[in-house]
Amino acid sequence: MIPANLKLVPPTAKEKHGRTASMHVAPEIIIYEHPNFNTGEGGGEGFEFRTNLAVAWIGDWNDRISSIIIVSGVWRFYNDAEFDVKSGHRDLEPGYYPNFKEFGDVISSFQPLYF
Repeated sequence: MIPANLKLVPPTAKEKHGRTASMHVAPEIIIYEHPNFNTGEGGGEGFEFRTNLAVAWIGDWNDRISSIIIVSGVWRFYNDAEFDVKSGHRDLEPGYYPNFKEFGDVISSFQPLYF
C-alpha cells in the first residue's frame, strides 16, 4: 500500500554524472518497514516498496524504514524531507542493509546519486 502523500521525484540529467547511455543502469532500491527485509512481523501489516525514483517525502513511512536492499546505484538518505542536509545524510552503495535502525531510523527522503 503506497501512501497518498508519497512525493516522487524523477532523477535529473545532472544525476547521471556524465556517464553514457551504454553504461547506464537505472538505480533501484527496495525499502522495508521491518528489519531483515520483512514486510510484517507475526502476520501484521508492513510495507515493501521498490523504486528507481527520488523520494522527497515518504509520507506515512517517515522514520519507519528498517531495512533496505540497494540493487543498483549509490543512494543518499536524508534525515529531513525535501533532500535537506541540515540534520544529516548518509550515502550507501549496492548491498543488503538488514537493520537500518542502526543508522537511527530517521529517513525522511532519499535519492539516487550515481547510476
